[in-house]
Amino acid sequence: SFGDFLQTNTPLLPSGYVEEWYQKDLKKVGIEKSLCEINAMSAAEAVEISLKYNIPLHPNYLLFWEDMDMESHRLLLNFLGNGNLKEEKFYVPYAQEKNGAEKRTLEILGNEHTVENGFIVISNYVSLLFPLGMLEYDSNKKFKFNPQVNFTFR
Repeated sequence: SFGDFLQTNTPLLPSGYVEEWYQKDLKKVGIEKSLCEINAMSAAEAVEISLKYNIPLHPNYLLFWEDMDMESHRLLLNFLGNGNLKEEKFYVPYAQEKNGAEKRTLEILGNEHTVENGFIVISNYVSLLFPLGMLEYDSNKKFKFNPQVNFTFR
C-alpha cells in the first residue's frame, strides 16, 4: 500500500499501461467508453482502434516484451513462422526437447498457451502476433497470419 512506501521512504514505481490510461488515450481521439466497455473490448476492436488512431493496444493485449532479449526474439520469430491460424486459435508444432527455449519465452512474455498433441495452442494470439507484424487485419475485419516478418535486429 502507499503507506508502506511512505513509511519506508521507498520511491513509488510507475504503473504499467492500464485500462484507465487507455480510456484517457481513447478520450484524446474522441472515443468515449466506460471502463466496463473497455474491459469487454474484443481483440479485433482493439487492433482497429490502435491502427486507426495510432494509440497502443488495449492493456489486455499487451505482453511483457521488455523482459525478452534479442536472441529469444529471434528464436520466437522463427518458431512462430511455422505456425498456422485455424478456428480462432494459433497452432505451432512443438517438440519439448527442441523447442523448450521458445516455450519458455512465451511464458516470460506472459502469453497463455497450452500444449496439445504436439502443438502449442494459443487462444489469445493477437497480443503475440500483431506486435510482431505477423498478423494482418484486413478490410473484412478478419485476421490473417503472415509468417514473413520484415524485422531488422540491431
